[in-house]
Amino acid sequence: MGRHLVSRFAREGWSVIAFDLPGCISPETAELCARVMEGNVLNGDDCKKACGNAEVIIHAAALLRDWDDKGQTWRVNVEGTENMLTAAVDAGIKRFILISSLAVHRYRSLDPAGDESLPRDAVRPSYALSKIRAEELVEQSSLQWYIVRPGLVPFGPHDKTFSWKVLAQLQKGWMPLVGSGDYRICTAYVENFVDALFRLVSFKLPSDIYIIADPWELTWRQLFRLFADELNVQVKYFSIPAGAAKILSRVIEKTWNRFSASEPPLTEYRVDVASNHLYFTSARLQSRLQWAPPVDLKEGVRRTVSWFLSSYG
Repeated sequence: MGRHLVSRFAREGWSVIAFDLPGCISPETAELCARVMEGNVLNGDDCKKACGNAEVIIHAAALLRDWDDKGQTWRVNVEGTENMLTAAVDAGIKRFILISSLAVHRYRSLDPAGDESLPRDAVRPSYALSKIRAEELVEQSSLQWYIVRPGLVPFGPHDKTFSWKVLAQLQKGWMPLVGSGDYRICTAYVENFVDALFRLVSFKLPSDIYIIADPWELTWRQLFRLFADELNVQVKYFSIPAGAAKILSRVIEKTWNRFSASEPPLTEYRVDVASNHLYFTSARLQSRLQWAPPVDLKEGVRRTVSWFLSSYG
């Protein structure tokens, strides 16, 4: 997401300061920046240096781990947010945008669609709890703030959290599904997300929480088929009953965490995501900004697959 944010804001005439871990800012992204700052959000001094002369902070730094990692996720997502808020206040910055997550909600099938009025009632994993606390810290600050929650399935070029993994799996010719794979979901194609975020910053709306999701409603099976068609591969889908998948995920996580700090092959969180109707609407943002996504679903899929094939084909 970071490179897309830098590209859009720089193209619109903003002077962008990029702040990331050493070695994480690509040369192409660095060329678009007025200043590049390498450091760590867990270091308060680094945060203060990064905030110098800024008008707006877009805080996207986070660990996206859906398993127990012995507190590392909490430190980065909570303490890192607190450090950036402190640095922003000390530097006299007026506006702060937190990129949060729909994971703050306890996942259960939604009918009708979910929106910002739902409670922050997640009880696991630590990632969800860390995002709840980070949102609370932002709300308690003296800054003008926006809390932005991307759609359930962010995807697009350069995304290695979801897009790369799914496309690589589809290329193998088979894909597991929880249940029938017909659970409703919402996506957040990266260029649409960045467009909405840019407009939100530009229009200076009142402090509030905003879901930024694409308006189309589709299922896991439909999304995978769109990717497979664009890849031009035939895919066999294997269904795992939701109850069995949940039991298996608990066993895997419990066993895995005893011997490894790495990512387990299956987590209970992923089963929850894949076995509930989780369509959220961006009606609040759309009504206040008169926003519509500039890239449609088919074109977003095409651009994502094109990036994947050119990079990993």
